[in-house]
Amino acid sequence: MPGVEVTLARSDAPEPTNCRMVDNPETFSKQLRGTGVAFDIPCRTIESIGLSVAFLTDPWGTYIRPT
Repeated sequence: MPGVEVTLARSDAPEPTNCRMVDNPETFSKQLRGTGVAFDIPCRTIESIGLSVAFLTDPWGTYIRPT
């Protein structure tokens, strides 16, 4: 992809939740908000299908949404 840079480095931080389910999305989104993350669309539950979703843009401008 043009203009993309990938940096791989060892880290002692926990693994990201990329492509993983979050056990408690409401709590997880509250934790993120507590660190200054702003959501484009806050965490909400779609009752008819029992799914919680949230949308945000990371500090580098990547729009993150459920797939």
